[in-house]
Amino acid sequence: MSTWFPDNVPRSDRAMQLSNDITLIQQRVKEFRTKLDHADDRLEPGLDAILKARNLETTEPLQQKLLEAFTPEQKKLYAYVRFRPIVTET
Repeated sequence: MSTWFPDNVPRSDRAMQLSNDITLIQQRVKEFRTKLDHADDRLEPGLDAILKARNLETTEPLQQKLLEAFTPEQKKLYAYVRFRPIVTET
């Protein structure tokens, strides 16, 4: 029995189910994010080669131009989304 609802076993059981569901969802999101990060790492060299073959810039200068066009608030949000670490402990 949980300490959250010591006098209500069904409510305690449901709270534990929800807690387990949330933990599982968080883990799946972390795994998906890791897969996306690895996909980015694999795609970027290929994208650079395609851009160079068409006399265009690589992704790095394009990202720099993008950042130059951002407002300070947009830069903060971009940095948060692109560079934040993956949390492995809950």
